[in-house]
Amino acid sequence: MKSMSAMFKGKTAYDAEAVRQHSRTIAKHSDTTLTKLFPEDSLQHASEAKPVIWQKWDKFEFLSAELKRISEALENSADVRESDSSEAAMSMTMDTAMMTETAASDTADSLFRELADTCSSCHTTFRKRKITADYENDQSCRTAACSSGGRLLSAATQCC
Repeated sequence: MKSMSAMFKGKTAYDAEAVRQHSRTIAKHSDTTLTKLFPEDSLQHASEAKPVIWQKWDKFEFLSAELKRISEALENSADVRESDSSEAAMSMTMDTAMMTETAASDTADSLFRELADTCSSCHTTFRKRKITADYENDQSCRTAACSSGGRLLSAATQCC
């Protein structure tokens, strides 16, 4: 996601083939492949999952399936960028002598935003927050976190 994010933010050159490859990887690791990694009550081992994952299993399954659907759509739309047209990007393909139009909502840009939103929704709901190395190494931050039940006390300290 980080390398695709850099491309969509314009920090690195956009590479449609790389977007396709990353999208295939995400699709391969989503849906039931992802949900199988979280058997019920599997928190006895090191895990970043919150116990709520099993209380809201339907939502977790839905988000995992959405991850696959969106990443597959992104793979197929990697060549269609929002900058190609202000109203709709035309994807001209000759498939049995038919021309198809891809709506602006199916651009790589919009699909990447949807993919990122899906990741964020799942991580926010089901993943424990990670404390960054800077935060962990700062004794005053560690003390502040301990006194607040492990929650961050200010926006100055970043969490993943």
